[in-house]
Amino acid sequence: MSFAAGMYGTGGPTCTPGAVCNGNNFVMSVVGGSLPPGLQLDEQFNVNYWTIDGTPTQAGTYAFTVQISPNQPGGGGPSTTQQLTITIGTGNSDRAVMKGAGWDVHTGVLAISGWDANISALWSVSVTSTGRVLISNQPRTAYYPIDGSLVVRKGMGYPCPFGGCDLTVTNNLGSSVTVFLGKPIY
Repeated sequence: MSFAAGMYGTGGPTCTPGAVCNGNNFVMSVVGGSLPPGLQLDEQFNVNYWTIDGTPTQAGTYAFTVQISPNQPGGGGPSTTQQLTITIGTGNSDRAVMKGAGWDVHTGVLAISGWDANISALWSVSVTSTGRVLISNQPRTAYYPIDGSLVVRKGMGYPCPFGGCDLTVTNNLGSSVTVFLGKPIY
């Protein structure tokens, strides 16, 4: 299974007027411990979006330290570190987190948003009370591919009674989450 987790830094130096800056004003690196085999720390888009991604090859718990250093002409301040841990399991267990569901009255699109580090999972959505399948084994739409953000979406009519209903969201790795879809707002 593929894995991705976003790494974000806040604060720190900004590009000073007149300086030549390339958009990335800090650099991240692993300075202690080790990432799980098969994972690496990468900068995405060359603008301070960092991710730990790849396909883990060995189960276990891996402790490591990430250093964040200024990347600006003339220094720009001190470096800092953060200790982190990643546990790679041996089975298919999954822990998806759903943020919400919405139906767009103008486009007729049902969208369910959430987060799941297993970025290759396939998603299904059904009406909890009736079992009616709305979406079956669909990959996520990745708006932020570096951090496991996901949106599952499909054009359709409003699938619930007027007051809204619970939707059951599952994936092919065994995760199941219920999310409420409210009534459409015109």
